[in-house]
Amino acid sequence: MAGVGEVAKEAGLNPVRCPHCGKKFGTTRVIARFFRLVANYCQHGERVILKDFGTFFCKTHKGRTLKTPLMKGGKVTFKDSLVLTFKQSSVIKDVINSKRRRQGKG
Repeated sequence: MAGVGEVAKEAGLNPVRCPHCGKKFGTTRVIARFFRLVANYCQHGERVILKDFGTFFCKTHKGRTLKTPLMKGGKVTFKDSLVLTFKQSSVIKDVINSKRRRQGKG
């Protein structure tokens, strides 16, 4: 499994130099910050679209109460929760599927 650092190095993006101050940052740090911002936008009801790649958004999982004989009182209650979701674009889906066909796996 490839890590972010390995992919960035192969793409020639490690390290990243700030255009304003010239300071260098590790790509992993930049990408981690990016995804924290994506999660923050989604948490506040926004959709984040990466053109030709996909869309990040949050779904709400409704709270519920389950009955169980294993717990004292016989019930377990779960509150509503947000789940970060990603939906790939048709462009990236085609890219992935065409590569798999060329490799003879699909």
